[in-house]
Amino acid sequence: MVVTGKQIKDGTITSADLRDADLQGQDFRDAALTQDDFDTLVIGPSGPKGDQGPQGTPGSAGLVYVIEPMAIPKKATRTWGAKCPAGTRVLSGGGSAATTGIALLTETAPIDDAGTGWWVGIRNETNSSITGYAWALCVAAS
Repeated sequence: MVVTGKQIKDGTITSADLRDADLQGQDFRDAALTQDDFDTLVIGPSGPKGDQGPQGTPGSAGLVYVIEPMAIPKKATRTWGAKCPAGTRVLSGGGSAATTGIALLTETAPIDDAGTGWWVGIRNETNSSITGYAWALCVAAS
């Protein structure tokens, strides 16, 4: 005897009414079951390994990281730059301060349009001298 969904009231059949392997994948319409319907994670077998992708573009060689420290007296502001070595141009930059107190980054930008380095300004809000740092990431000019 075949029983169809039209003959069953919702919630009248429970897992106790079924034997292991009574229901197969073909017994359900697509997307009728979700991961939330199972007590454990349902994972199928791994598929075959795919083809290797195409060769990537060459990376940028010649990266140079420049760090310039600056002593900043209490309650003072200093501006300075980290300059890129000859034959390189700035790619990025920034500033930071070695303190547990408050130091404000007041400026951060390339030094100029030619890409010679990175300019920062730091305001020391503490009651003692701190060290600020200008950072520049430079790359070989092409």
